Amino acid sequence: MVNPKRVRPVDDYGPLNGTGRRVANLFAVSFIAGIWGAITISLIMLIGRLAGLQDFSLELLLGTLVTGRLDAGSWIVGFIWHIMNGGVFGLFYAALFRWIGKAGALAGAQVAVIHWLVGGFLVGLTSAMNPFIPALMRPVGFFGAGYGNAAIFVLFAAHIAYGVVVGVIDRASREPAIPISEDQGPRDRLAA
Repeated sequence: MVNPKRVRPVDDYGPLNGTGRRVANLFAVSFIAGIWGAITISLIMLIGRLAGLQDFSLELLLGTLVTGRLDAGSWIVGFIWHIMNGGVFGLFYAALFRWIGKAGALAGAQVAVIHWLVGGFLVGLTSAMNPFIPALMRPVGFFGAGYGNAAIFVLFAAHIAYGVVVGVIDRASREPAIPISEDQGPRDRLAA
């Protein structure tokens, strides 16, 4: 019986992720984490609307800025814009995680408070700059205040959830799930 020769993994593919595999492009992982976080924001905002807590749609706000209409097409355009923004913010989160030296749910939630402050201010500016807002929808105001206190809370909770999602994905993409020593081969790592 022939035993195959053990080959050490190449060290230049990038850091190990949570499964012991190497992550080839950490920027892509951070961008995708941001997309998942943005989808989480959209879902929480939808739950807030369905529960009757608020009727603010971030996707419609962004979409009407581009299309000048209040329809399904505007929502789709706004959703795509929101998702891409989420990816870009994911890159900022990753940079902040490197700077503070930690990532995870708690670090993500802490960064999300800053994100909420910046985002709430930008939502107010976007609402004020959008020439179609007065004719199409209520002005959103800073932090969604134009839609009531519940909208402020839902927007805050959505951003905290974004930070948790991005923080957890970021941490999982960089830390091995099991301790790995350099003298272990790939099969030994899985057995450890």
